[in-house]
Amino acid sequence: MKKQHVIVLGATYQPFQPTAELEESLPVIEPPKNFVDPEKKANHVRGKTEKRNEELAEVWPLKKFASLRVCYYEPGKEPLVVAVDDVDPATDFVTLLAPICDALERIDDFKENVLFVGVGVRDILRLLRSRHGVDGLIPYQKIADQRDVIDPIGMLNTGEVAKNLDVLYVLRDFGIEMPGDYVPGKSSVEDCNVAIRSYNTLCRGRSQPKLAL
Repeated sequence: MKKQHVIVLGATYQPFQPTAELEESLPVIEPPKNFVDPEKKANHVRGKTEKRNEELAEVWPLKKFASLRVCYYEPGKEPLVVAVDDVDPATDFVTLLAPICDALERIDDFKENVLFVGVGVRDILRLLRSRHGVDGLIPYQKIADQRDVIDPIGMLNTGEVAKNLDVLYVLRDFGIEMPGDYVPGKSSVEDCNVAIRSYNTLCRGRSQPKLAL
């Protein structure tokens, strides 16, 4: 049987700040023509702007890392963890992740299996590859095809489910532990812990060992 290698990723993002160039490219938000009161007009524009910025903050090309955590699990060995709590423009992810990228090259040579797991994991992988040039970590075709990439929140948070069901309730109902105040995307450590517990409970094969936190 081929070895099952697992990469767990978690990230948080810097607060979204639209640039002048981005704002120029967006439609102007205007109050309805039947609004007369200046304060009511201003509140309408402010609310619509805040809502749009919240939506833009979730568009992956506009995201920038605030923190990043990457955990590599090779069967039979202690996990290799790369953690950056405060990402800045000088952070060199290519160098930091080189040991994991090197390991993945060896895995590919032996045609072994790799699974990428994490809350919002596809966005993390895309940003590492496109914004930071970490090509050796990213099997981009797998991201596009949604093969060997598991997001425990995203796999449930789709279609009608997203409108009617709290995904965190579903995970807790399966016995997956998380802090009572847990919110995805607020802590790279907690996101990784939720991803690891979700993998152990929902995703691993019977013959595969549990991942350690």
